[in-house]
Amino acid sequence: MKNLYFLIFSFCLFAGFAQQAATISVQFADCRLHDQLHFQAYLAENDFINGRKMIDSVDVKNTCTIEFSIPEAVEPGLLTLYFYSNVNGKNSKAEVHLLYESRDIELQTCISAFEDSLRDVSEHANRQYLSFVNRKKHYESYLQTLITAWNQTPESDDFRDVLAAQTEKTATEQKQFFNAAIGNAAPDMASKMIRWQLQSVLYKYEQPEKEKLKETFLQRFDFADPLLQRSNLLETIAQSFMFLYREEGMDAGSQQDQAIIAITRLMDALSVNPDVSAGMASLFARDFMQAGLDNIALFVQESWLANQEGCVNSRTHDEILADMDALKKIQPGNMAPEIILRTEEFNCMSEITSEITVVIFWADWCSHCRRVLPQYHAYLEKADQVSVIAIALDEGDTYQQKAMKDFPGWIHLQATGKWDDPLVKQYAIHATPTAFILDSDKTILAKVKNPAELRQTIEHYLEKIQFTQRNQ
Repeated sequence: MKNLYFLIFSFCLFAGFAQQAATISVQFADCRLHDQLHFQAYLAENDFINGRKMIDSVDVKNTCTIEFSIPEAVEPGLLTLYFYSNVNGKNSKAEVHLLYESRDIELQTCISAFEDSLRDVSEHANRQYLSFVNRKKHYESYLQTLITAWNQTPESDDFRDVLAAQTEKTATEQKQFFNAAIGNAAPDMASKMIRWQLQSVLYKYEQPEKEKLKETFLQRFDFADPLLQRSNLLETIAQSFMFLYREEGMDAGSQQDQAIIAITRLMDALSVNPDVSAGMASLFARDFMQAGLDNIALFVQESWLANQEGCVNSRTHDEILADMDALKKIQPGNMAPEIILRTEEFNCMSEITSEITVVIFWADWCSHCRRVLPQYHAYLEKADQVSVIAIALDEGDTYQQKAMKDFPGWIHLQATGKWDDPLVKQYAIHATPTAFILDSDKTILAKVKNPAELRQTIEHYLEKIQFTQRNQ
């Protein structure tokens, strides 16, 4: 609950001063069945460019109605209601999406089943939209129950065939329901949101049509429609479209080529809305950078962000450009940023004379690091002409002694600022563990993500040095 208090304080100060355009009221039909009620809730608008923004909040006790004020500046689109309740000492939470058309909304629900019993009683688009959401959830829940029961039923049991038949029947009904909703070409907000929500997801029965979908998928959406920007669907659309270009068993080079094709086609489709296009480019750059796919992140940066004056959320845009600039500087072939060591032997990394220096960023709180670092250490302690600098994104006085005990022979440093530490920023670290392999001049040879890559890169480079020495 403390996080909610902080959100309320930091995001809602302006709400009381903005001119009210409409209200959303929620009535609880079962409120008088409970003695002690405490509701905390906040209403937010969705915007792909500016992110989720707080509109209003409530913190009330022992009431049957909560009400939100919506300023005139809030445009029609998808709103999200976050609801927290404490009923007779029992906590619960819910998250629901509502369609807003610049007019009042009256909702009724039950505290005990906030999402499932929520309905619009104000002749609003939400009557159609919430009915669709509930029916969709029913099909998904029922199918999951049938599949679970089928998996748990012995193969010798005839009831398995009954479950299989019912699953097929329900899946067919679900598909018919979806197709009917998609076929509703009405231009109203509810119909459009329902169509887009269904069409943004790839269903199993569409898998055999992947090649066809590559050509037709993006045609499902009107990217110039402001409503799509103020929905929560653009990231889902991008993820689904990218999935069409992935294949089992594809090598890393082919995966990269296919990803670039998909990104280019999606960005071309988004070009009708420059702000959305800039926002998606920033999203791609960030996600691929965090995934360690530097080449794709740099492709996005050079193709769409380099000359971009900035999307609406300029702070995010500027941060990503700064991250991309750091990423370019730590690519193989560039000099590694200097690291101050202040040990008994070395003041800084450039004084190390080994043929190879390995710089590893890790964290003791990272479970994957704790599994992998012993493998790094087992190989590196036996390797000749290799020095290791281990930089931990950790705090606390006891870290240094523990790290020296667990991984002796390495130079240990702490990045106490964690992800915001200057050294972490310089090396564009977005995941741990990440290791850089440097030559004797401290030129970056490679950035590696696992022990196998590290061993292969080091052995290949040492063999190259030995070959050169033999032929001099």
